[in-house]
Amino acid sequence: MNSPSPIKTHIPVRERLIFALDVPDIDRARALVETLGDSVVFYKLGLEFFLSGHYFELAAELKGQGKKIFADLKLFDIPA
Repeated sequence: MNSPSPIKTHIPVRERLIFALDVPDIDRARALVETLGDSVVFYKLGLEFFLSGHYFELAAELKGQGKKIFADLKLFDIPA
């Protein structure tokens, strides 16, 4: 019996790096996004930034700049 072949997904090179904006405030996050410019397309917004109260504001700004967002709001990681 043949096993199913793995699903092949093409991820564009520019989207293979996801930069984690794990900072406590919007000013630091904006500074990082500005510094990185066009070299980063994909950002992870985590729980620490969510607690800053500016999560949706920055998400809208990033989306307006054509960036992609990975929302990582889990409270607990799976242990090793």
